[in-house]
Amino acid sequence: MGRLFSTILFFSFAGLSLYTDAMERDDYYASVSSVQHGLAPEFRRLLSSCGANASTIMTLQAKAESQGSLNDQLVRSFLQESHFGQNVLYCLDAKIERLDAVDD
Repeated sequence: MGRLFSTILFFSFAGLSLYTDAMERDDYYASVSSVQHGLAPEFRRLLSSCGANASTIMTLQAKAESQGSLNDQLVRSFLQESHFGQNVLYCLDAKIERLDAVDD
């Protein structure tokens, strides 16, 4: 019984951590995108440094303009559609985590 409780508690904290990370990424994506300007120049550079091609960047810009801003779910669903996009997403996650660590 105690083991079951420990397992449930562990997964609760893990789920909360993932939810918090997603919220932080939502805040980040919202801060680098808008209806008026699409994607911020620093986010474009970040995407380019992760190997995103021009069509990927332009598609994300169009999504930011049409949605009002980007969020973690939108970026993930778009980039996970292809193997190339998954590589960009992996790099992007790592770089955003590094930026968050510097801010803390």
